[in-house]
Amino acid sequence: MQQKKLPAKTTTRGSAGKCALRNGGIAHAGQGPSALRSKGEAMDMTRKAFLGVGAAAVCSGAFGGIALALGGPDELLRPPVVRDEAEFASRCIRCYRCISVCPTGALAPATLDDGLLVMKTPKVDFHRGYCDFCNKCVDVCPTRAIEACDPLQPSEGRIGYAVVQPDRCLAYSTGYLECEEACPYDAISLDADNRPVVNVDACNGCGMCEYVCPALVYRSFSGGTRRGIVVVKNEAQEEKLRASIEG
Repeated sequence: MQQKKLPAKTTTRGSAGKCALRNGGIAHAGQGPSALRSKGEAMDMTRKAFLGVGAAAVCSGAFGGIALALGGPDELLRPPVVRDEAEFASRCIRCYRCISVCPTGALAPATLDDGLLVMKTPKVDFHRGYCDFCNKCVDVCPTRAIEACDPLQPSEGRIGYAVVQPDRCLAYSTGYLECEEACPYDAISLDADNRPVVNVDACNGCGMCEYVCPALVYRSFSGGTRRGIVVVKNEAQEEKLRASIEG
């Protein structure tokens, strides 16, 4: 009795299988070298994309660190009140709610010029409006990045304080001024020559003085955007401002 010959077993591990093993993959039936090359190229592109994103993240962090070192966020005037910039940066989700509810329009999103890490976070711009401490920004903040403060107790928390700019203030040249009467907290008085003097201890940085200052209008021919009185965040910013004027 003759034994029937069984058909030879077929295998998928041909040249395609070897190619797949060389590329670290497993070949499926019917896959040829071209399909495996496409898969290898796709994996290579994925690796490149991953490395590209990583490099971009490192560069962004470095750029943000440079912006931080140059005084970006430490010089931004924040809604009342931000007591710690690092904590604020970790809490703020850039939802724009505080900006949208500000009744005077004093809040605006920070731009790239302010620093990459703080871009789109809220900052105070006293060319747009002033702060009346209504606390609406505090009420709508979903992460409690902004805290309420008493405008009559600047030592417990404030936006900043006003600094007179003699080279821009009209009171030094024409005797004209509006800031003293406009200040709602009596933080500005006049000296013997009818020039404004700021009581730093009483100033909460509401920005009304900078907002109403007409120096930018009457001195527009001289260029720049600095007014006759400006609100600074701290002494370091004040010193930097004075140095830029003297320089």
